[in-house]
Amino acid sequence: MLTWEQYDKETWGIEWHEIDRLALIKETKGEYTLIVGTVKDAEYISKAATLSHAKAKCLRYMMLILNKADTERLKWKI
Repeated sequence: MLTWEQYDKETWGIEWHEIDRLALIKETKGEYTLIVGTVKDAEYISKAATLSHAKAKCLRYMMLILNKADTERLKWKI
């Protein structure tokens, strides 16, 4: 089971070891910035209006990776 960890008042993270990916979410100025990737490379960057939407975007991107979908068209989308 994947479980989000809250690191501080405005930062959340999750690690999906099966696909060697992690996601970080940071609340900034009333919105949420999210990054998904490996320890070395950011693969997907986006923003969301709510924390639940940011978490959903992260997990959807990781599901694409798990299912070997073409994620190239999503890279660096803000």
